[in-house]
Amino acid sequence: MDIAIFYIAAIVAVAGAIMMILQRNPVASVLYLIISLLAQAMLFVQLKATAITAIYSFVVFFVILKVLDAMIGIRTTCESEKIGLDLTEHRESAYTMLE
Repeated sequence: MDIAIFYIAAIVAVAGAIMMILQRNPVASVLYLIISLLAQAMLFVQLKATAITAIYSFVVFFVILKVLDAMIGIRTTCESEKIGLDLTEHRESAYTMLE
């Protein structure tokens, strides 16, 4: 639904700008200018909301990542990586060269 509103606002903004140029009556031209500016404002609000949501999501993700890293750790040791994570983490012997 949001993408449809975005496309509608974009089409209205472009159509309003074109109609503003093509009108000979100054009153009609100003009305099309107002319509075009309102549609552009709607586009700006949607883009701003998208940017704010992306920034908020990144910050929350980063905070959760840091909390998990402090509590249980995220990376494994270099020695475990050299031996193989199937053996050290899961006790599985598939795909290892140690056999």
